[in-house]
Order: sequence, then C-alpha cells, then structure tokens
Amino acid sequence: MSHISLLPEEILLKILFLLSGKDIVLLSRVSSYFYNLLSQENIWRKVLKQENLTISSHVVKLSKTMMEKSSLPKSKLRLLAVEKLHQNWVAGSRNKTRLVTSCERANTHFRKSEDILAFVDSDRTVKVFDLCSTEPSLLSSWNLESEKRISIIFVLESYLVIGYFENFSLSLQTYSLLSFNLVWKSQNTIDCTNLMRSYHQDIYSFGDFLAVFRSGSITFYAVGDSCVQQLKVTQDIVAQDGIFQYPRFSAFSDNHYVHPFQVFPPSLQDEMVHVKHRIHCWTLHDLDNVTVKTLTMETGVDPHSIFIRTAVTETHCYGLLGSHLLTWNIETGALVSQASLQVPGHMMCVGDLDVGAGICCLLLSRQGSTVQKSHLGIFSIEGILLGKVEIAGELFSITNAKLYNKKVVLERKVLGSKTITVMVADLTTLFEALKMTDEEVETIQPIEAYKWENPKDVKGELFIGESHIVKFSETEGITVSSFWHK
Repeated sequence: MSHISLLPEEILLKILFLLSGKDIVLLSRVSSYFYNLLSQENIWRKVLKQENLTISSHVVKLSKTMMEKSSLPKSKLRLLAVEKLHQNWVAGSRNKTRLVTSCERANTHFRKSEDILAFVDSDRTVKVFDLCSTEPSLLSSWNLESEKRISIIFVLESYLVIGYFENFSLSLQTYSLLSFNLVWKSQNTIDCTNLMRSYHQDIYSFGDFLAVFRSGSITFYAVGDSCVQQLKVTQDIVAQDGIFQYPRFSAFSDNHYVHPFQVFPPSLQDEMVHVKHRIHCWTLHDLDNVTVKTLTMETGVDPHSIFIRTAVTETHCYGLLGSHLLTWNIETGALVSQASLQVPGHMMCVGDLDVGAGICCLLLSRQGSTVQKSHLGIFSIEGILLGKVEIAGELFSITNAKLYNKKVVLERKVLGSKTITVMVADLTTLFEALKMTDEEVETIQPIEAYKWENPKDVKGELFIGESHIVKFSETEGITVSSFWHK
C-alpha cells in the first residue's frame, strides 16, 4: 500500500478508471487510504459517466433513503442504488406487499408514478404510499368531504389531483404531496370536448403538468400551489396534414416535452407516396413563454409507419421509427443523424431508447417456422447490433420492453390466456461490445422475474416501474413487488 500511495494522485486515478465501477466501489472499502482518496464527488460522477448509467429522478430519491446520515458522495450513493436494483432484478429477488386485499375496479381510482402510489376507494378514502422505501409505506390517508362522483385522479410530481367530470369538462381538487392538505379547487377547468378517445385516455400527466390531447392539438396545464394555469404557446402548429400519435409515444425531460406527429399522404388512394413524419418539441421552463419546435424527417417513409419510442435530453430529441434512429438538435431544429439499425429481418413495434447509456432495443420478427421463439435486438445509438435477447416459450407476444441501466425488462403475454410474465435480461456484457470492434453478437437468455397467472380473467392491470411491479386486481387488491428491499 505504501508504494501505491507514493504515486501522484492523477496517475493513480487514471489507473483506477481502468477498473469497472463495481471494482472501484470494492476498492474504496479496502483501506482508509482508498476510502479517503475516493471520497470526492467528481470522481464518482466520472464513474457514473464511464459506466454509461442513466440516473433517473427515481434513482436519486432511492439513493437518499440508503444511508440518510452517510457522508458518502451523492454520485457514489446513486451508483450503489443502481447496483442494488440491478442485483435484485437479475436475480428475480423481490418483496411482495399487499396494500389492500380486494378492490372494486369500477369504484376505485388508482394512479402511480415511479415514486408515489395513490388510490381512492369506494368509501371515498384517499391513501397515498411511498414507493421509494424498502417497503411501500403509507404517507397519508384522509376522507373526501365532497359527495361528487370521482372521475379520475392524477399523481404529479408535487400534487395529487382529483378530477370530477361535469358539463363536458373536468373540475379539479388538488392536494399537496408534501403537506397532504387541500391547496385549491377549480370548476370546469379542463375542456373535454373533441378528445381523440376519452378523458381517461387522452389526458396525460408528467412532472407538474397535465396535457390534453386532440387529433390536431395538445393543450398544457401547469399545476401550482394556488391554481392551475393553461399555457399559451407562442407558435402555431400545422396539423391539418396528419394526426398526433397516442400519448404513450411521448417523452419529457426537466424542460422539454416531445410528441410525435404522423403525417398522412396527400392522396389516400396512392399508398406508395412517402411522407416525412414530425416530432414537436415544447420548451416549458418559462410558463409565460412556452415555445415549440417542429422537428421533421429529411427522408420520406411509409405513411403507415410511426415512431415507436421517443426520448429527449436538454439538448437533443430522439425518435425510433422502424429501423431508423433519428436525432435532432433542439435549439436549431436540425436533424443531426439518422442511424440505420442492423436489423435481421423485419422489426416489430416494440422497443425502447436509453440515450444516456448509448443504446436502444427493438423487437425483431420471429424467424423460421415457429412462433415459440423471438429476439430483442440491442443496438448502439450508431445502429450497430450489439447482441440479442432470446425469448423462448409457448405461443406468446412481447407487449413491452424497457431499458433500465444495463438490463432490459420485458412483458410477455401468452396467446389464448391471460398469463403475463415479466422477464429481465442482464446486458452488462454487451456494454463491453460498445468499446470493441468485430465482436461476435452475443445471445442472452432472460430470467423470469414475475408471473401473473389469471385463469379466471379477473379484471386488473400490471404496472412495471424501475424498482417495482404493481398489480391492481379486483380479487387480489393492490400488491407491490419491490426490487428495492434490504
């Protein structure tokens, strides 16, 4: 140890950064010398970047619960949080907590974010749970005084909003998620006429915003401590030549919201005409000066194609359309790159983007005569095929894929039954392929992390998050399977 300590610190750190993040964590526990050397925040910030990790706001909140009195650097705690989640997910290790034993789906209003779960039961009792603790903990519970019939609830970053549908609009009742006190009420606030489907499907929440979707427009509402504000956008959007895609294809960051727009061909009879789809990007950091940029493809595509996933950072917007990954500069509106994914065979409309890690995934078409096996392709942002996740089993369909820091979580539904299986594949070895050339494509086998067998076709839903799986079922109530346990 004495010989190592004689090295200049900058030389020693260069050597240490040749190690993996996991090994650097272990090294920081070897001796007081390394513990003190590796106590600098900037070192662990560099480790996070070197490890291609995307630190979500949820991971930030989880890390704060690990060691509240710890003097460890914030970035080191975040790395430890990511490693803990990864270890539990890939081992299928989870804790199950039942919040209620049964619920009337028609009379129970349920919503969740990554951090908070809330519901209003048939007795008009509101319950709010913390999803960032090792076990879901009840934060607050109260009874609603109003006798009006509840229509919908929204869990925002700072508020719980309860909506009442009346006169073709939503009246709102808003509670703080800090004090759990009622902060304001409003009548006939959100116009619900001419929605694409219904207010249950076409009003979407993100951050402390509500977005209302129509075929040719999106209206934003900012929720605050004293009121809700309908935002005025300084530019108009041309929407006569197509339709906005559904809200699930949108994305947001701290300051931006992006939503894809599907352009129709000039003549519906001529299906060979190619079109240039668009993504609209709103900048929302100044509520009094909301602007929108129109990001347009440079090359025409089949009008039946859509963006299956979008992503946004503070500087760039990304769209995954078919076998193409497009990147725009938000400030200039210019298309920066259009990568063609090395797709063997046709692709399906399931995929995800993790631009922080520099990868994306895309479900590939089944090859051969059987439908009992499929593959999810893992690609670099440049379009290079890094590896495949092989999904085997009985007749099934993959309905969702989500990338979370060197792993991908898959939702598999068995055809002809109501069984849902959640699988996870460890992608750690593929990140080495990002640094290599001429490497053989690796095939990874996922493990089963969760299974919901529903032979009686009980009504309910499954919600997959970064640290948990929540099941909402009429007969089994609300259960949380947490991968963030001790």
